[in-house]
Amino acid sequence: MFRGSVYCRRWLHQGKRCKAWGIRYRVNGGEPIRRIVADTRDGALAELDRLKEDHQRGLLGVAERKTLAALAPLFLAHKANQGRAMEPITVRVESNLLPHFGGMALEEIQAEAIDEYIHQRKAGGVENSTINRDLAVLRHMLRLAVLKWRWLRQEPYIEMLPENGPRELELTETEEAKLRPVCSGALWTIIQAAIFTGMREGELFALTWPQVDLAGRVIDFPPTKRGRKRLMPIAEPLYDVLARLKAGPDHSNGQAPTDRVFLRPDGRPWSKWTLEAHFKKALIAAAIATPLRFHDLRHTCASRLLRLGVHEMEIQQLLGHKTLQTTRGYITIRTEELRRAVNRLQSTQTTQQRGSEITLSNNAL
Repeated sequence: MFRGSVYCRRWLHQGKRCKAWGIRYRVNGGEPIRRIVADTRDGALAELDRLKEDHQRGLLGVAERKTLAALAPLFLAHKANQGRAMEPITVRVESNLLPHFGGMALEEIQAEAIDEYIHQRKAGGVENSTINRDLAVLRHMLRLAVLKWRWLRQEPYIEMLPENGPRELELTETEEAKLRPVCSGALWTIIQAAIFTGMREGELFALTWPQVDLAGRVIDFPPTKRGRKRLMPIAEPLYDVLARLKAGPDHSNGQAPTDRVFLRPDGRPWSKWTLEAHFKKALIAAAIATPLRFHDLRHTCASRLLRLGVHEMEIQQLLGHKTLQTTRGYITIRTEELRRAVNRLQSTQTTQQRGSEITLSNNAL
């Protein structure tokens, strides 16, 4: 235990009144220590706070002057052990966060440094949603530095930026028909898998043949970090795609053998950036003006299921969402569907009018 206080020492020197401020403190009931440290009371309080902080850091085992660059390898290894898709996280850490915060001590990553990072990213034309994803990774790194590795005593408060509402874009059936002729076989296969399963990009990249049970027509996902089990039934169109893919010749083109289900035309694994680039080129070639991203195919799956009468809770289970609110953000309701919905009011009114007319007729009789 650390106990301390400040005191003022006064004396006369050559007829002048002098004073200085000192601190007295005791650690774990030991002998009291007294020393003069400053000319002002505020200076003495600051020194006492510094000693108290050092004592608490020692009790917590908090590391001294560790930087974010030193924390990054531990953080990435921690996320990899959780079975997370590593490419987006690695890019955010190594390409976005480390160039700005890498050389800073963890204690120095406070509001001013974070605000400067946000300003620089905005000046580069980066959207608030992208900056928020970076800040979320930074916040998680600093939280683990406090709770797991004790490199930091307290994480800073990081406020997220306002974002636009959820994207309400999906690939229509007409656009899908236009897209098919301009896609390579490898690209079309992974597009179909995204539409018929709603799987995340990272899940598609990491999917292996031992996870695909064609006989039982299910895809078996590894347990989540909370131990939740998830099975994805294989729709009939996707079954045909996967069956042809598995029965086809080896397309590794000299690459190391792999049990990945989805590979690029050259036999290398897909990555987020290569898939987005191929997908964007296909949209341009098909003259599709809608600014779609590959992730919008997950929205497409959810919206089509809802239009086919699938309950929201079933869609939640299929997409692997923890909450129904998250699932609702993936569902797009078209204007035509809303128009059909409100037109039902007219049909209801017509029915009521007919009922009133029949009642009046009966009364007249």
